[in-house]
Amino acid sequence: MSAFMKKKSGSSPVKTGGMFFRAKKHMASRLTDSSIGRQTVIKFFGHSGDSLLQSVQSVAEYVEGKEFAKQLMVDIMKIVGKVGLLYSNKVVSEESFEPIVPSLLEMASNLQYNLDLKDSSSRDGRAVADAFEKLHKILFNLIKDHMQEKNSAKLTHVCDYLKSSKHLDALFTDPHLEAQRITMHTHISRLVDPFSAEMEATNKNLREQSQKRFDKLSGLVANPTFPAFMRDIETRRIVTSWIMEGDSRDSVSQQHLFGCDFYVAVLDFKSITSKPIVKSRSSQICQNTEDFVRKDIFDPAVARIASLFEMLFEDSFKTCEAFEGLKEELRILELRLHIDVEEHHHEEEDNRQSVHDPGAGLGMKDLSLED
Repeated sequence: MSAFMKKKSGSSPVKTGGMFFRAKKHMASRLTDSSIGRQTVIKFFGHSGDSLLQSVQSVAEYVEGKEFAKQLMVDIMKIVGKVGLLYSNKVVSEESFEPIVPSLLEMASNLQYNLDLKDSSSRDGRAVADAFEKLHKILFNLIKDHMQEKNSAKLTHVCDYLKSSKHLDALFTDPHLEAQRITMHTHISRLVDPFSAEMEATNKNLREQSQKRFDKLSGLVANPTFPAFMRDIETRRIVTSWIMEGDSRDSVSQQHLFGCDFYVAVLDFKSITSKPIVKSRSSQICQNTEDFVRKDIFDPAVARIASLFEMLFEDSFKTCEAFEGLKEELRILELRLHIDVEEHHHEEEDNRQSVHDPGAGLGMKDLSLED
């Protein structure tokens, strides 16, 4: 238990941090509106962190306007200042901060990869957005008990903007932001340089995730069937999006949505292995019965639903916006995996050369003892 949350003998719990700490938090809130806020950023992240933030502000000003960008920087600096206080005053333990580093490295890796691509049409913000969302969850859970709701809400506001498609599309594709892209790539590289071993482990993990994702999507795109898309929550959402591309109030669309829900409910029911739960669900399905409902009782209805959707899949699903998005993601993944393989081969070749000739590439071949 944290030192400031321990109870004194015979008294109520001490408030987190005490009056002096709360005064420092108030000062941090006031000071981050000024140039001292930048000094706080420099203290924790160095001049590369400051330059990175200036690039973020420049992009935000281009995308959303000057006032929005100014407020965004105020919110970021307030968060940095207050989280810094939580850390330096040991309000939150160092162990609690440890999950932040892998999340930051994952975000940095995805940003670097996309900024490295010369073809802007091949850049994809989805992985970056997911990394921002992971970081948001970790930070929010870390600070929510130590900040007022209005301050923790600033973190959500910042992350919602940074992961938005409007921001990421502009950052990755707008030709007017080339200078900002170069600056961001340079300073992200400098910030993560001390974590080279951790970064390599992060990149390896991301490659494995990309390969699993690619293998899964390849099968779905090559042979899109209704049962295959109903196997997990994510692909079910794609089917739902396809249905909702029409008028969701239309009676046919409503029937299709109901059919999907029924199909999933039956799959869930058939997956139950606990007899008490099966009996409980049986009584919900068939009221006033104490008998077990056979798990295959709905098979004819499920088969009819699957048959209906298979025809719809052949007719319109393959050309819908949601499926096109899936194919585009598959193309991006294939490109990323191809680049990763090429880089891995280059690294292996460099390692082989360095073993046979330690001076290769360093200009040492031309040196001699006589020089």
